[in-house]
This record gives sequence, structure tokens and C-alpha cells, in this order.
Amino acid sequence: MPEALEGDQLLETMRRDFDYLLLCGEEACCWFREFCSVDTIRVRLMILEALAALQRNDLKKGSDLLESADRKNRSRVATLPSVLRFVERYRLSTLAYLHYLNRDLAAAEEGLMRARDEIRAIIKRHEFLLPAAVQCIDFVIQRARIARREMKWREAERQIEIIRDIYAGRRPFCILESGRQIGLNELAEFYARLPLSEEQREHARIAFLGEGVPLSVRVERLETAVFGLPNLVIPYL
Repeated sequence: MPEALEGDQLLETMRRDFDYLLLCGEEACCWFREFCSVDTIRVRLMILEALAALQRNDLKKGSDLLESADRKNRSRVATLPSVLRFVERYRLSTLAYLHYLNRDLAAAEEGLMRARDEIRAIIKRHEFLLPAAVQCIDFVIQRARIARREMKWREAERQIEIIRDIYAGRRPFCILESGRQIGLNELAEFYARLPLSEEQREHARIAFLGEGVPLSVRVERLETAVFGLPNLVIPYL
């Protein structure tokens, strides 16, 4: 697929998920524009190309692309450094996949925690990025797969139970350093305060609030993914 087309598709996804920022004030609008900028798209495409290489088991190419993405992201001059930190979240989770494939599961776990911490940091800095908390569930899924690879079946089941609790509203997606919990209720309240269009509200309901699929079906699919697939899958918003 040509890079331009891939970039268009990525940009469309980013805009669909984050266009609510245009309703959140000037700083949020600036963040949205920088997040959807050509420079950001280029680095994210590099990370996606690295992921594709890793999924083909081309670890050398994947590793080289992640190093290039790191250098490119660090060299950028951003009006809002939190945009760079958000991009770094994607690089770190893909790097965790590389460690996973190399059977360095401790490094994979550390990478996932660092990616989670990037999400927590940008939410702490920008209230308007509260919906990014939903990405933390990806790290729970990946920890379940790491536990499976170590044949720690009870731990894998425990991680799945955590996800069940998150979507049942019994656990938060993440807890900030202040102790503030960000869960489904907080996200629902956040979206309820915004003058979203019907299309935006429906997208938020399905993509961020998890209302499109019954909980039992969601957990069943998750169990199949964790115990039935050979490798990690890195979800992207």
C-alpha cells in the first residue's frame, strides 16, 4: 500500500477519535492540529511499519525502524511536548512487542508500564485528553499474553478479569499519580459535557465507552485472542 494512502487512513482514524478536541478550547485545538500534523504522521507511520516488520518476524528491520522513529521524534520541536509523549507511547508499546518476540518478557513488561506512564502523564497535563485513558486497557491485554507465554495461566486469567471489571465499571482504566481514578463513569461524564454531534457521540459510545458489544461477548473474544493467538497484537487508536 502506498505510504500516502496509509498516511491518509491513519489521519482519518486520528481525526475520528480526537476531533472532539475542537470543542475543548484553543489549547485543545492546537494539540489536535499538532497531533494530526505531517511530522507526527510520519513518525507514527514509521512505528506502524516497524510493527508490520515485527509481525513478519523481521526483528532487525523492526528494531531499526523503532530506533529511527525515536531519533525522529526526539529531534522534533513541538509547541506541545505532550504530543511527542503520546507518539512515544506507541513506540514504547511496539518496542515491548519486539522484546516479547525476543523472549525478554521482563523488558516487554517494563515497556508496557512505560507506555502506560506516558498516557497517565499527558492526562495529568491535559484534562481534554481524558479519553486517552482507554488505551491503558491495551496494556492489560498484552500483560495477559505475556503471562500466557510464561505459562502463568492464573495470572493471564487475572488480567482478563481486570478487563472484565473495567468494562463493568468496577475498576478504572488508570489511576493518576494524584490518586484520581479514570474509569467509564469519568469518561461518560466527560463526553456528556461536550456539544458533540450525534455521529461523534455514537463513536464515543462504541469506541471509548465500550457500549457496542455486550460484556460477555467482549470477554469471550478477549479470551480467544489471549489464549488462541501466537503473538501480541498492538492495538492503535
